[in-house]
Amino acid sequence: MPLKLKQQVLNTLQRFERQTKPIATEYRLLLAAIKRRINVPMASAVPKPVPSHLADARATGLYVLKQRPQLTQPDVEEIIASCNDLRKPSKDKWRELTGDRFAIVPSTIRQIAWRLTGQQFSFDERAYSFLIEALDSPEVVVCAAAARLLQQSNNISPELAEQTAQRILRLLLNDELSHRWLEFPDYGKVWRLDDILFETLERLAG
Repeated sequence: MPLKLKQQVLNTLQRFERQTKPIATEYRLLLAAIKRRINVPMASAVPKPVPSHLADARATGLYVLKQRPQLTQPDVEEIIASCNDLRKPSKDKWRELTGDRFAIVPSTIRQIAWRLTGQQFSFDERAYSFLIEALDSPEVVVCAAAARLLQQSNNISPELAEQTAQRILRLLLNDELSHRWLEFPDYGKVWRLDDILFETLERLAG
């Protein structure tokens, strides 16, 4: 970001803080997120992709997972890790996978993985344990991806559903944790974590 524009943004934020007293928690967290974003050097602002995977190889692996009715712990670990991968799959590989030479190619691996978190799956026992523990991750994208996968579960037991609900309620009671934002510019949308957590609670209750 150009220095002049950066200073204008910071001045606007400071003016807002002076004029808005008291500042609601959600606005305070959003202001902090914006300040962090504009003060981070561009090179370090992009998460490093998991090494040893070519983008097309990872896209192929995710596409294979899409076809599976039941996922294991390594499967869900790969989906969640891919939610931080900003590499781009090639047009030829994606159209080969889909069998559609006119298919719109996802802009990033993360976009493919995030879509998978909204697909219905069943999970084995170890996968459930991993997802429930992932709700406590300090990384907001890990927590959100785990919650979305749990939303779509079609074989969760009443005991695990109750355990998951208790974990989510504990998170929702902590504004600092539950009011975090997910910024996915490649997906064209911004989420807040508590919205995703409430959706998961509703699915579990249903």
